Amino acid sequence: MMNLTVSETEQATFNAWYEEHRKRCSGGFDDISVRLTGTGIGTRVRVTCNHCSEEQDITDYASW
Repeated sequence: MMNLTVSETEQATFNAWYEEHRKRCSGGFDDISVRLTGTGIGTRVRVTCNHCSEEQDITDYASW
């Protein structure tokens, strides 16, 4: 089993993006994909709205 978590900073960044995105996108607000990419020094976290394809990098690079 995999246990994946995001930092408090990444969660706060996502929350801010999500609230602003809801104002701009007319689609389903619960249709969000999260892509995790291992880099060897940390994990890059990107979120994508599956309705309009807007992407946001929410990675907390300061924690690397």
